[in-house]
Amino acid sequence: MHVTLETAYDATVPLVSAVPAEVGRVPLNLFQNAFYAVRHSGRNSGKSTTRRALK
Repeated sequence: MHVTLETAYDATVPLVSAVPAEVGRVPLNLFQNAFYAVRHSGRNSGKSTTRRALK
């Protein structure tokens, strides 16, 4: 399985205060959910031919 991670961050967004341990869980959960969806895409219809990219 090949997945491409594409990012486009907005440079005009100001910095915010946050708790590092809690903020670290956010991308972890997003990646876990995205990889689960990619892994299970196409299982109902046979082989998936979709391009896999996380944006």
